[in-house]
Amino acid sequence: MINLRKVLPIAFVSLVIPVGANAAVIDFESLSIGAHSSPLSFTNVGGSGVDVTITSGGTSGTMSVYDTGPTHNHALLDYDVAGNTGTVITFSTAVSGFSLEAADYNQDDDTPLTIKLYDSSDNLLDTVSVPWDASATIPDFALLSSSATGVSKVVFTNGGPYPGSIFLDNVTFGAVPEPATMLGLGAGSALLIRRRRSRKA
Repeated sequence: MINLRKVLPIAFVSLVIPVGANAAVIDFESLSIGAHSSPLSFTNVGGSGVDVTITSGGTSGTMSVYDTGPTHNHALLDYDVAGNTGTVITFSTAVSGFSLEAADYNQDDDTPLTIKLYDSSDNLLDTVSVPWDASATIPDFALLSSSATGVSKVVFTNGGPYPGSIFLDNVTFGAVPEPATMLGLGAGSALLIRRRRSRKA
């Protein structure tokens, strides 16, 4: 027999943390090879209900889509991702969990590749950095991943002696359930518990 006193706290935690939330991916396959104006806009990504905007950190106002080969096919190339501006990814509603893959177009040392995740008030939630060795080749993409929740903006930058010209691909995130949905799930759980208790009585 199930002990509801033990199950209820676990059920509540499961409701608060959006485990299994809808994962959505921008893989740039829908974009044609060549130059694209910044910012790029993606609507209702993967049916998540979240719109995403990707803005170049450079002054040229353009980014390019390249065919990097069979491992990634289309990937976005932003030439100006160094310094404090970087490539900025914004979400129309807060998301839970984020990752992207990055590679260097010129195959030089761009250590570190970094993502910084912010909430809607521009509070820093998490920072993730990985090295990029000069010996890495174009098909080699580094994964930058964070489990932060309530993410409204992500800024990607890189370093090294010759920063910039970075491929981005497979921008992935989880949509956070709406508060109304969370309340509905909580109410449903409470109703099930009440029915079980009434059956015992």
